[in-house]
Amino acid sequence: MAGSLFLFVVFSLALGSCWADEIQQSPNSLSVRESESVEMSCVQTGTVRENVLWYRQTEGAGLALIGNVYSGLEPQYEKGFQSGFLISAEAGNKRFNFQIRSVRDGDEARYFCAAKEGTQRLREE
Repeated sequence: MAGSLFLFVVFSLALGSCWADEIQQSPNSLSVRESESVEMSCVQTGTVRENVLWYRQTEGAGLALIGNVYSGLEPQYEKGFQSGFLISAEAGNKRFNFQIRSVRDGDEARYFCAAKEGTQRLREE
């Protein structure tokens, strides 16, 4: 439906963290119209975990991994998220970005990032 508003509620989660580290995600929530672009960012404080993952949770469904980026490398996307989404890391920074290039019906969901230590790839290509 052209012109419909979609609400994206965003929150943060740190995986595998036992220190006083935090991930701050912004914006906290937003509304956009279909076909508009939307960008979210994730900034780490404390110990930086260079492998950042982005997730989507739709109403009544479990979590879906969109993809991940290991600082300094190309992002890796899961099936169904290879087009229309952009994950990036700002070199030398603790900031990681996620963009939906053109919001479409079905993109209404909760989106959030998580950071983890370990290997840069979640699966072998």
